[in-house]
Amino acid sequence: MTVSPVGGGTTTPAVGGPYIYAENTVVNINATANPGFTFTNWSGDVAASGSSSTSVTMDDNQFVTANFTQNEYSLTLNTVGFGSISKTPNQATYHYGDLVQLTATPTAGYVFTGWTGDLVSTDNPANITVSRNHTVADV
Repeated sequence: MTVSPVGGGTTTPAVGGPYIYAENTVVNINATANPGFTFTNWSGDVAASGSSSTSVTMDDNQFVTANFTQNEYSLTLNTVGFGSISKTPNQATYHYGDLVQLTATPTAGYVFTGWTGDLVSTDNPANITVSRNHTVADV
């Protein structure tokens, strides 16, 4: 049996092979997604392709692949006072570990005092590292 991943994750048995098993041996296999990824399915002759933990019956040479999809996260920005917020890079969604710079621009006559929500800081601009869906407001 040969095992490989596509995307971000690991397998048990570990990636590689070929692993040698006696004919008709049932081998348990597991897929574990890395942070920011989700297990999608197995490709190959497995008992349950949609389950991260399944098995393979060694009735022939087996090639199995664990497929992982990268998660996409939102960054919701709310202006509490008067002004605007810009983000760099300006994208609809982000991936785990992306660094986003936020800059508050207050309307004339108003002052930026800080960030609230998933970013607590008085820095302007300030950075947030994406690890899930985030909501940030300026005050």
